[in-house]
Amino acid sequence: MKSRIKIVTSVPPKLGHCTHCEVIMKQFSFKDEQIKEMPFHVIMESNNVMRILEKINEINPKEIVEIIPTLSFEGLIYSAKYKIKRTPAIIIDNKKIFEGEIGEKELNIIEKYFLSKNY
Repeated sequence: MKSRIKIVTSVPPKLGHCTHCEVIMKQFSFKDEQIKEMPFHVIMESNNVMRILEKINEINPKEIVEIIPTLSFEGLIYSAKYKIKRTPAIIIDNKKIFEGEIGEKELNIIEKYFLSKNY
C-alpha cells in the first residue's frame, strides 16, 4: 500500500522518530551521546515530527506515513514541487497541508483533514 501521508523533514533518519525506531537504532549501536550532540533545532523538529506521528496514529493507527529527509534527492524534489521553505512539512494526498512549527492548531488541522475525508 502506498503512503498518502509524507513528512518532509530535516531530521536525520538516524535520530529516530518513535520508540520503535529508537529501539532499532540502539540495536545498530547508534549512541545516545550522538543524539545529544545534535543541534537544538534538529531535536525540536524531531519532537514536532513525533507529535505529528502520534496524532496520525491516534486518528488512524493503520495509516502509513513516509518520512522524507530534506537533503535527499526525493526531499529536494518535494521541496521544489510543494515550495517548502520550513520543515517539517506535511503532505497528504499530494497537497501540502502545512509546514514549519507544529502546535495544537496544526495538529487540529491534521485531525480535521482526516475527518473531512472520512479516513
